Amino acid sequence: MKTISCFASHGASSFRILYETLIRGSREYQVGLLISNNKCSEALNWAKQNNLRCLYINAQTHPIEEFRVNAKIAALREANTDYIVLSGYMRKLPIEVIENYKNRIVNIHPSLLPKYGGKGMYGDNVHRAVLNARERLTGASLHFVTPEYDEGPVILQESIEIKVSDDINSLRKKVKTLEGQLICKFFREK
Repeated sequence: MKTISCFASHGASSFRILYETLIRGSREYQVGLLISNNKCSEALNWAKQNNLRCLYINAQTHPIEEFRVNAKIAALREANTDYIVLSGYMRKLPIEVIENYKNRIVNIHPSLLPKYGGKGMYGDNVHRAVLNARERLTGASLHFVTPEYDEGPVILQESIEIKVSDDINSLRKKVKTLEGQLICKFFREK
């Protein structure tokens, strides 16, 4: 059985879809743990409600960066993590984690990378930029994580047409649906 762990800062919507659709009740996958840097995140509350192991690790819990990194790696190893999903994780992943799990860390991004990726390009910032540029298409990308934001190789992408009536809220909803579909497709094909 393969173990999937998750890093999340807020709601972890794509990981939650993955859990509900593919992991829960699976003989192929199980959850290792969920790590959040935000003690008030919906992701932590959700993990607790579902009896999933979760940890809160940030500069308050571990003021020295080296100790934060070591705590994350130790927790991932203890959980026998095979894959890591970044689901709205708003911090750069330490290089040590990336090196230990090379080509086994995936991130879901709310645009058609390489467009609208990089530092500061997340959530509604992406949707706003897409609308301001008057793009005709948007979508979601699943990519492997490398040391630079959103620059890892794209694994899967799905696009949707932008309608004249679309706004940030409607794009957010449509793209979140795509994100859940992409993450599930990736793990179904593993």
